[in-house]
Amino acid sequence: MKKMLIILSLSLCVGCIACAGLGYEIYRRMLFYDPESIMPPTDFHVEDLVGTWRRGSKEFLLIRSDYTFKQCFTDKKHPYETGWNRWWLEELPAGKGIRLHLEGARNYASILPEYAERGAIYPPIPEAGIPERPISFWDPFAKEFVTMPHKLVLQIRVLPSGELILHHLSPPGEALFLGEGAIYHKIKE
Repeated sequence: MKKMLIILSLSLCVGCIACAGLGYEIYRRMLFYDPESIMPPTDFHVEDLVGTWRRGSKEFLLIRSDYTFKQCFTDKKHPYETGWNRWWLEELPAGKGIRLHLEGARNYASILPEYAERGAIYPPIPEAGIPERPISFWDPFAKEFVTMPHKLVLQIRVLPSGELILHHLSPPGEALFLGEGAIYHKIKE
């Protein structure tokens, strides 16, 4: 019986250490995230954004020089197309990057389609007295949370190859959102 209790205690300690290690790794990545992409160069111009951008095979952004854009999401279950909506840039302080704000666009990349269609806003829970509230997204480049109700916010980055990309912010509950699912590539015209 005593041996069994010792084994159980040791197993519990190992489990706690593993959970603490995982928690620390998520925390470390959120604070010290250093992707291979870099901020746009100082000679970055708004014209560099003009054109057609693609994320995967189902989503396109058409960005015009008159500060309007159109988002086309061609998923069979959740087709969506904006009108020609307004876009604008936000330069962050202390070298934290440049964000592209797309008014009226939806975030189908990192949240459930139902939440994307609500404008990245959690529904209210009246029985618990909880009002609707915007979903917070983690910007691993600026190391801060961002809300984007009824719009999409992307970080403008440059890959080591020199390619300009538009990078999604990380969804709630995720430390990092990486890979091709998070990135828009400009289509060469």
